[in-house]
Amino acid sequence: MMKIVEILLDEFIHTQLFEMSQSRSEALRKLSDKSYQLDIHLIKILMYGNITNDYNKWCVEIDNWLTELQKIKWNRKKRLNYDTYKKYLWKHWVEYIDEVQDLMNEVSKNFTKNGCKPLEGNAANIHKQMEDILSNVCHDLTTNSFNSIKNYINVL
Repeated sequence: MMKIVEILLDEFIHTQLFEMSQSRSEALRKLSDKSYQLDIHLIKILMYGNITNDYNKWCVEIDNWLTELQKIKWNRKKRLNYDTYKKYLWKHWVEYIDEVQDLMNEVSKNFTKNGCKPLEGNAANIHKQMEDILSNVCHDLTTNSFNSIKNYINVL
């Protein structure tokens, strides 16, 4: 039932009759726009940790993106719900281990040129860590309690 409602709502918001359509569609667009880079950066952190000079930069960028996403409201007062965050931040790019492996391969191309070896190279492990991290992040985004990605990751 929820899926039918989402489909109808997504179609309905493209009409002029629906005033908050711009707000909701804009919110989903912003979420979608950030999800890929966020997932790539999280994979970099989980694969390479702080063995590179870029660790803090990646964390700051993720923090900035998630803080921006946390502020998103549609209809001027309604926050995005957990399922919406989860759909765009988790299911959009990294729901399956194969998708994580593809992104890991993309990330590792840049680092192997510099002779940098990953701390973690197992896609199943990265996938599980990402699922745990993003589930907690999505929960905190809905309650406006996200602060820093460093609170969710354990890096050596």
